[in-house]
Amino acid sequence: MKAANIDELFKLEDYVEGAVQQYLKTIGIKAFKQRDPDDVGEAPYVNIQLQVGRATGHLRRDLKGAHWYDAWEATLGFEIVTKRSKDTNNEHSMLRAYIRRAMQKAAGSITESMLPHHTVTHIREAGTTPQIQDEDDLDVSQIRFDCVISIRNGAWP
Repeated sequence: MKAANIDELFKLEDYVEGAVQQYLKTIGIKAFKQRDPDDVGEAPYVNIQLQVGRATGHLRRDLKGAHWYDAWEATLGFEIVTKRSKDTNNEHSMLRAYIRRAMQKAAGSITESMLPHHTVTHIREAGTTPQIQDEDDLDVSQIRFDCVISIRNGAWP
């Protein structure tokens, strides 16, 4: 789908986080984007954050002859938060497993209707950092996935 203007193509964080949030919702995981206005409320919950890195070097030439970078390395991060004293069913561990499983299938499951201007490819787990926050009675895990974000050929205005 063509973007309304060129600037829409460079809102990578907004669009990718929104698509991942939609995808996780389809498999029963309630997640929040980094700029969600909603209060996350009480644990359990999952936060999503896309950190865009350097351009891969892939360029696209527009009709006027200008070159545009159209692919970036990125890290898709998930923060899983559960209440330690209420985790009798090993919910924290299961949420980590669900996120890992979901990201194994994400490249083929995040559809063009969810992400009309971009694709997410080369998704691979980059590490997990578990923490215990005793003062707040929380288990918190950060799971990171390296990926490549690209602008779809048909998205250019």
